[in-house]
Amino acid sequence: MELLLIRHPGSTFLVESSGDSMMGAFIPTRARLIVDRSLVHVNGNIVVALLNGEFTVNYF
Repeated sequence: MELLLIRHPGSTFLVESSGDSMMGAFIPTRARLIVDRSLVHVNGNIVVALLNGEFTVNYF
């Protein structure tokens, strides 16, 4: 499964979500999110960003 989900191991990490702001995107509280820093965002994508030292998940 790792080969299917992680294309760039050197730039990929996991974070756990908290809160319910992304429930509409089917990301529940405590979901584990696979983040690949090497991907380029496109308008409408869901992104994980670092804001004031904390991760935030939202639409770009």
